[in-house]
Amino acid sequence: MTSAVRDFLVIGGLATSDEIKEEHPPRPGSALRVDLAVPDKAILVEVKQRVGTHADGSVPDPSNLDQIDRYVGESGNLSAVGLLTDGKHWFLRTVADVEGRLRGEPYQFTLRKAADWYGLFAWLQGHVFMKPRIRSCSPEHLRLEFGPDSPSRDRHIAAIRRLYEAAQDNPSVRVKRELWEMLLGVALGEVAGVDLDDLYVRHTYLVSVVGMITQAVFGLDVAERAHHDPFDLVLGTTFRERTGLANVVESDFFSWVVEFDNAEDTLRSIAQHVASFDWHIPSEEEDTSATLVSVLYQTVIPAEERKQLGEYYTPDWLAAEIVRTAVTDPLESSVLDPACGSGAFLVEAIRHLIASAAAAGCDPSRTLTKLQRQVIGIDVHPVAVHLARAAWVIAAREIIIGAQTTDAGNVDVSIPVYLGDSLQLLYDRDSLLDQTEITVSVTGDPRNRELRFPRSLLAKPEKFDPVMTKIAEVIHAGDNPLPVLHDHDLTEGERDAMADTVRVLVALHSEGRNHVWAYYTRNLLRPIAISETKVDVIVGNPPWLTYNKTVHMMRQKLRSLSEAHQIWVGGKQATNQDIELPRVYRRAFYLSISRP
Repeated sequence: MTSAVRDFLVIGGLATSDEIKEEHPPRPGSALRVDLAVPDKAILVEVKQRVGTHADGSVPDPSNLDQIDRYVGESGNLSAVGLLTDGKHWFLRTVADVEGRLRGEPYQFTLRKAADWYGLFAWLQGHVFMKPRIRSCSPEHLRLEFGPDSPSRDRHIAAIRRLYEAAQDNPSVRVKRELWEMLLGVALGEVAGVDLDDLYVRHTYLVSVVGMITQAVFGLDVAERAHHDPFDLVLGTTFRERTGLANVVESDFFSWVVEFDNAEDTLRSIAQHVASFDWHIPSEEEDTSATLVSVLYQTVIPAEERKQLGEYYTPDWLAAEIVRTAVTDPLESSVLDPACGSGAFLVEAIRHLIASAAAAGCDPSRTLTKLQRQVIGIDVHPVAVHLARAAWVIAAREIIIGAQTTDAGNVDVSIPVYLGDSLQLLYDRDSLLDQTEITVSVTGDPRNRELRFPRSLLAKPEKFDPVMTKIAEVIHAGDNPLPVLHDHDLTEGERDAMADTVRVLVALHSEGRNHVWAYYTRNLLRPIAISETKVDVIVGNPPWLTYNKTVHMMRQKLRSLSEAHQIWVGGKQATNQDIELPRVYRRAFYLSISRP
């Protein structure tokens, strides 16, 4: 039977004869031996004459399940896959199955008759070997392959969960987790009934997948990159070099996985899954491609949990209608969505501007310049910003590629979608108005250190963003980042002001608190600079936030801001427990960001 299974894998092209090893240890030095193994893909196959004692053989003997589960655990690879089979019944096992529970389809397959061999081949190809094949990236396929019933998605999240459980006390991981939770609290209020550690793990998985998909859409071979340097797919260095897209894939709250060597196998496995789709989307299907990131989010985070978190997304058709109605001069009007979510309104604003530019005969370079200056998004939700940036670049993909072709090389593109608090509830707004510097306190720092940034530099994102991105890269590489300040066109005063901040960033990195602060501050301070320029049109769906569920430290600031603008609707009989203030955001966004 073992030879028959081996021959099927070879003849089907799922693995070569040289790749398959017989009587192989799950990992080097192990005393255990598995019947068949494909070590390079971390696939372990245990073959039995009969897997179970049930009348039809469909229920495996618990001892057989324990055996394959032991092999998977012994492998040391968090993305390892185990197969238990007697040729007719096939059971897929992952690190999520160490408790011995038995799951139904698609975690098992029954070969009813020999003529149905292709069904078995397709099952193995899609769920076990993840061989690259042409698969549509339609919403239906994405829901199937990345949804809760996908074995690939399940084992990848389980692998990241194991990584996190082992690393959550690491200082660098802890500070990223703390900043993520703080921003999530501002975005959603006090979250009850949700395991935040588990949510952080799934957010990490989602951001990794969206980043890889975005790179694949722009032609990067993610499987090849994963083979050579899987961490590069998370940090985005090669992607930036090849495309000029500066802040789409970068080190942030979810890049903690690159600090642990045992994460490489998991990232390679995720990349292999992403690479099994055809992401080369024809230009006439850009409308579909730009919505994929929101489909992925709604797939990975179930509807009931999104409702519990208070997250609601605007349908594409409604966003399109609002944009067409509000933006009457798309070629000249600057458009801001101050609570952009996954970017539905940004995508429609991009399409609206591109269509008008084409009708006016604008070349791609000029159109791209307009897009960067005129279609802007902000959100305080850490994952929403990733989704919106991916949606932005995918919607503008043809223009970006066209501009690169016209200019005979990569065009540096900084996506104007920022992680920030549009209401500036994290700051005392009055104290910011006349300052020459903006100060950010380092969260959880026993020495109470601060990061200081000159306002003049914040007002120039075309300079500030590349400087901060490069500083983060140099610090991560272990080199001296101070020369970066002289490699960019900064004033002497700006260099002097930034030098102290750079030294603090280096010290934080040396203490294991990482350079996430460069990303965090670069994004979080952007609304301050935007607030000092006039925005022609504000579109979006302001977040609905129940007042008594706001994070406590923000509650008084929210009320004070509402009262200052005379939009507090609570009467004498109202209490903090029964006032809902959705309109606070609509009016306050306008007053604090778009000045007449």
